[in-house]
Amino acid sequence: MPYYFVSVVDTTAGKNLADIKIDSDAVEALALEKSGPRLFVNMTGKDAVAVVDREKHTVINTWPTGQVAKHLIAMSFDEAGHRLFVSTRTPGKLIVLDTDSGKVVTSLPCVSNNDDMAYDPASKRIYISGSGFVDIYHQKDADHYDQIAHFPTAFRARTSILIPELKKYYLAVPHHGTTEAAVRVYDVVPD
Repeated sequence: MPYYFVSVVDTTAGKNLADIKIDSDAVEALALEKSGPRLFVNMTGKDAVAVVDREKHTVINTWPTGQVAKHLIAMSFDEAGHRLFVSTRTPGKLIVLDTDSGKVVTSLPCVSNNDDMAYDPASKRIYISGSGFVDIYHQKDADHYDQIAHFPTAFRARTSILIPELKKYYLAVPHHGTTEAAVRVYDVVPD
């Protein structure tokens, strides 16, 4: 289809309240603004981020990223710092967008075939998991980032979740050859 819908659902009543049309043939990730009405949506098929007004149920802006990299996948949000983090696969990149202007602040190489991303505001770290590696970046300030780790994991192990309160990072490892499916648990260490 040439478009997707982001549906607003009342989970208590089990009722669909609205459908927000996103003009893209592929949508990957969402990030919700808690202090305002915006929702950010990866328009993977258009190499852009849609900015949605949740109250009006409409796209109010589109921020292109194709000039830096294509095929948007994961997304995370530093709401306090007004920075949206997006990962891409063509090539593997971490793109940082200013959520006030939509402009690209910076981009850095990251693991290819990535799938998940997490941002921990307490440690100012961004975690990106992809096939065979996890990349970790440190946010020095809103405009400056350093890659602090690129560690090997397992073939196609790219689904992950960070639990900052537990200081744990969980990575799903699929069955492949003689490797059994598993969940690897990593300790998050301080700087």
